Amino acid sequence: MNSVTRAVGYFTSLGYRAASILRGVDGVSAPVSTSGDSFGSASRDQLVALSRMFMRDNPLYRGIIGRCVSYVIGGGYELQARTSSSELNALLESLWDEFWASPEIRDTLSGRRLESLIFQELLTTGDAFVLFVEEEGETKLQLFESEQCVPAARNKDNGVLLNQYGRPMQYNLLGYDSNGRVPYSGKNLCDAKNVIHMYDHERLSSSRGVPVLQSSFAMLHRINAICDAESIARQMLAHMTLAIARDNPDYGGYDEAQRDDSGNKVIDIDYATLIHLAPGETIANIDRNIPGGDFEQSMRLFLRMLGLPLGLPLEIVLLDWTQSNYSQSRAVLQQAFQTFGEWQRLQKDRLLSRVYERKVSEWIAAGIIPDTAEAYSHEWIAPTFPWIDEKKEIEAQREKVRAGVMSQSEVCKMRQVELEDVRNQRQVEIIDAIERAKKIEEETGVAVPWQLLCDMEVGDAGHTSDSA
Repeated sequence: MNSVTRAVGYFTSLGYRAASILRGVDGVSAPVSTSGDSFGSASRDQLVALSRMFMRDNPLYRGIIGRCVSYVIGGGYELQARTSSSELNALLESLWDEFWASPEIRDTLSGRRLESLIFQELLTTGDAFVLFVEEEGETKLQLFESEQCVPAARNKDNGVLLNQYGRPMQYNLLGYDSNGRVPYSGKNLCDAKNVIHMYDHERLSSSRGVPVLQSSFAMLHRINAICDAESIARQMLAHMTLAIARDNPDYGGYDEAQRDDSGNKVIDIDYATLIHLAPGETIANIDRNIPGGDFEQSMRLFLRMLGLPLGLPLEIVLLDWTQSNYSQSRAVLQQAFQTFGEWQRLQKDRLLSRVYERKVSEWIAAGIIPDTAEAYSHEWIAPTFPWIDEKKEIEAQREKVRAGVMSQSEVCKMRQVELEDVRNQRQVEIIDAIERAKKIEEETGVAVPWQLLCDMEVGDAGHTSDSA
């Protein structure tokens, strides 16, 4: 077996294996035991290039990444300042909203869009870098892709310079040149305290990330091959309608028929052409059923496996809940949100909190807010569990509040709102409804329950229509 034939076979199973084959197609390398950075440095460029290709060309891959981003990021994260002063809380939240409207140095991204892009980059390539830069005395953010963190010394590092304990000290972050490439001979060493490195540790010894779905690359190629084969088979069947069987194969049309590429004798006929049969000949319709009888079931299995690294059930991958009831849907979503919750904590702890604390320090230095330790106290309200059946969800939450296992504040946080804000708004609506009910009674002489004017049950406030 020559090296080319051997390589083709192994190329169908991509991921780290493909990167190994790319480096040595003449044989099968034995498994080795080295550090996470050793594996990552040898394979990252190929893995990232493959992932970029899938994002451009493969709708399944792009859809899975996009689905995870939409659940983890949603409409963005809401800041809740947690100092003892409501006035300071309001000021901090206002300052943050002003900054987050356009936090990026190029002034092309809002903060909410930046959150989505950074997380998408992390899933796609394994790395996303955010650099704090100063512009006219104000901290702004500069974004770098995985390919822009390159070795500062060839074969000495992977773009992240570590101390003896493995702690990042510097990052070598470069811009793209006019050809869209990163000059590997360049240096732009950035202090680690000014860099936010978003990545998921594949191993304890890893200082860089790899595409999160790299273990599914083999499955993606197999799915593509199966879909291509199925499409070709459908095309072939679409052109075949009749098969003629002859007792005498040397008769007439058989001799005149031309051989196709596979050596079979076929005749292409125009629409509505009549065929005159000789004695002993019969015509049979060609079965035009789908070539792969289990194609749909096989695809569903493959797609279910495809989303496993991200904890995505098939229902989310396909956005198809037709084969699930409420209990099943809720079960798979609960499992998925265990994974989503881990990603959300990474987003809050590694990105948002570090940016916020940097800005608080800046506002303190500028004298905008008082220099107090509690100025840094805050939390983030993240996108929450989606409601499958809204009525059932509301009933379940109401029972939890009544049983004392959940507070009203927790319910509001699940909806990304604050209890105080909800109560204030509700107060305004109730007062307005009462005033309108009084006005109606003054003008018509008819008493109308005010609850009807603010979408409350008439008995909710301890009144009935008679007592009203």
